[in-house]
Amino acid sequence: MRAQIIRKLLYLCLLIVAISIGVFNLFLSPSKEQEQSKAVEVKTVQGNQKSVEELLAKGRKLREEGKFEEAREIFESGVTLAEQAGNLEGQVESLFHLGDICWNQGDLTKSEEFYRQAYDLACDCGMEKWVERGNYIFEIFDHYNQGKILRAKQDYPGSVTSFKLAISQAEAINSPDHVIKCLRQLSVTYWGMFDFENFYRLNLQALDLARKINLKREIGQCLNNIGFYFWRINDYTRALSHYFEALEIAQELGNLSQQSACLNNIGTIY
Repeated sequence: MRAQIIRKLLYLCLLIVAISIGVFNLFLSPSKEQEQSKAVEVKTVQGNQKSVEELLAKGRKLREEGKFEEAREIFESGVTLAEQAGNLEGQVESLFHLGDICWNQGDLTKSEEFYRQAYDLACDCGMEKWVERGNYIFEIFDHYNQGKILRAKQDYPGSVTSFKLAISQAEAINSPDHVIKCLRQLSVTYWGMFDFENFYRLNLQALDLARKINLKREIGQCLNNIGFYFWRINDYTRALSHYFEALEIAQELGNLSQQSACLNNIGTIY
């Protein structure tokens, strides 16, 4: 009788242990629903990574086609999606593209903000390639701004030096976007020095680069400047030709200030 009771107690203890282990494993082991949820999360992240690359490719293509407003929307989406996917490289590249686009559109304040965001993130993540690019771009900004300040003070030699340094930095990172604007600003300094041939030469150079990357805003401004050169040498027919071409681009872009400048220049001839 005693032995029978002991056997029952042992059986009961084993049963309790078995149940405890089962319950413990139940809490430790992921449920089928949890496993499915995790699989969906992984698949979503992988899909987002692919989507980021697709957005970057689409944005680059739009930039090449000169569709900068559309490209800007794509890269803004790229920043958001890359952040969701944990794609830091995608975030940084998208932000640099946005900086370039704002620079091209003449919004230098917003441009610098995007560059700064990209640069800080690249520094935090040890992305040396992007950190180096950021360093060059900030030097371009410094020399560019200094060139304009010195020109306003009529320190034309100093202004020339500053813009040439900016151009050199832009060429070092193969950035025609930055080269173009700096060339055009350098030409304005030469105009202030009554060096009209250098003014003309630099605008031709900037125009050629702008056409290669379909940068219509700069194409229009260079054409207007070249028209100004021909007006200066009394070649009014060629001046008008360039003014009207620049006006057409300004109207296409909805650039009211540039339209006004072109119309004013046309009016001086008529």
